[in-house]
Amino acid sequence: MSHGQVTIYNSIISKLDNIKNNILKIKEYTELNETKQIEYLEILNQFSKELNDLDCLSNDMYDMYILQLDPTMIQNQDRNMQKNLLINKKINDTFLPYILYMQIMLRNS
Repeated sequence: MSHGQVTIYNSIISKLDNIKNNILKIKEYTELNETKQIEYLEILNQFSKELNDLDCLSNDMYDMYILQLDPTMIQNQDRNMQKNLLINKKINDTFLPYILYMQIMLRNS
């Protein structure tokens, strides 16, 4: 692994740790004195939505990474995941054009 990659990974992990620590601190204070400010709750809700997006993005990134690995170099669980991802990709590549064509035909009728 190159120095640049290590730096990027460490930076991401550090930021995630910082976010987690901030959320834990806020949670502790909330348990002591629950806030009822609408603005704060809206920001918290928006933050949660954005975390959901990041979680999905990280799952997609992991899937793409697993697909590129040599099957002999990964654990059985990830190898099975890789096989399933490849199968789903082939299914998607095969049937997606037909599905899109049918959707267009049904919308135009």
